Amino acid sequence: MADLYFVDFSSMDVEELIKKYEDKVDRQRLSRITRTRADKARVRSLLGGYLLQVAVKDYLGISDENKVLDLHYLYGKHGKPYLADYPELFFSLSHSGNVVALVISEQEVGLDVQQYVTVKDSLAKRFFTEEEAFLLSHETDKESYERLFFAMWSIKESYIKFTGCGIGQGLDSFEIDFKKREISENKAGKSEEFPKQKVAVFEEILLPGISNYAVSICMKDREGVRVCTQKMI
Repeated sequence: MADLYFVDFSSMDVEELIKKYEDKVDRQRLSRITRTRADKARVRSLLGGYLLQVAVKDYLGISDENKVLDLHYLYGKHGKPYLADYPELFFSLSHSGNVVALVISEQEVGLDVQQYVTVKDSLAKRFFTEEEAFLLSHETDKESYERLFFAMWSIKESYIKFTGCGIGQGLDSFEIDFKKREISENKAGKSEEFPKQKVAVFEEILLPGISNYAVSICMKDREGVRVCTQKMI
């Protein structure tokens, strides 16, 4: 089971959030946050650190809301973070707009959140595969086009977070299969000489009470996703 935690801070005062949550995250994260100047970026990082505290404490069965775990991090080749003291746990953080989300699992996982905004048609041809761009081209309604675009973008971002390779991996190096909810390698298009090989699965998530965001989780093997709406304390 993968657990997804999220908060929407759109109705909250940014400065108050900073004061309230700066003592609810681990020291390593806090030292990085203090070097961040933009208040909104600090809030996102603080709330991400807070969600990680909540998720790990839930996993360990710790009910004390005021206890702060002294988490330590290790980093993969391309900067993907791991919990040094809990190697059996994997997590992924994402934020967009006023939403911060975290997924935690006992298998490698990637998460991405994307707020719907106006998008240029040229981006699909630049970053997506021919088949994905073709699928988008059939969406003549602006709202439908943007929703499908950000669904694709979120799924692709969740995959490169899952692999830990980052944007340098190339968003057109793999392809989305919406029917099977799978990610496949994209080698030489549809050539029979290079059959597409499944490399991961994905889930699209609807956040309760939030309609203008695309949220995707990518993992190696399909498992249930439990959405935990996190109350602010």
